[in-house]
Amino acid sequence: MDDNCDSDVLVTLAETVLRNCTNSIIIQRVWTAKDNCGNSAQVSQKITTEDTEPPVLIGVPADNTIECGVEDIPPVPVVTATDNCDLVVSVVFAEVIIDGTCPGNYTVIRTWTASDNCGNTASDQQNIYVGDNSAPSFVNPPANVTVECDAVPAPLTVTAEDACDDDINVTFTEVRQDGTCPDAYTLVRTWTATIIVTMPVRTHSVLRLKTQHLRY
Repeated sequence: MDDNCDSDVLVTLAETVLRNCTNSIIIQRVWTAKDNCGNSAQVSQKITTEDTEPPVLIGVPADNTIECGVEDIPPVPVVTATDNCDLVVSVVFAEVIIDGTCPGNYTVIRTWTASDNCGNTASDQQNIYVGDNSAPSFVNPPANVTVECDAVPAPLTVTAEDACDDDINVTFTEVRQDGTCPDAYTLVRTWTATIIVTMPVRTHSVLRLKTQHLRY
């Protein structure tokens, strides 16, 4: 700083820092020059630093589809984040389960949200689709038999099991197919197991009756 009269002008610096967050600040610098007669002049500088860039999540897995009762839902992975200004970024995890059309069909939505010191956020999610695509199986399916006309067995109580459903509805039907005479016929017994997702599976038991011809 020069002066028309003084060769040695006093210059002082005043600095003010306004902080919105850790990485977003405003620095106001004011230089004041004063000569020996009390005349003064000022010049100022304003420096603004901003953090407007969100963090970047690392390690969020891709969407996945698994079979209910066959594959386990994968464990929650460790997801981290980096930021252009913050060395340590917090990551918050949340999980929501959306029910489907039956207990074996649902979607697990996992969401990770990273936030830096200035409130910039980034979110990413993984969808795990759980489906029940396997039919139930019978525990004690009856075999086909051939019996005498006076020894027709009663229908068995047939049960079924399923990897995803504990409550399986088993229904029974019986159809008679006539043979060559009144006492020779076939009974077709059908058991149908159905889970809530409406996936039926059937088993048949064919009961053939034979006639004994007696000659007198």
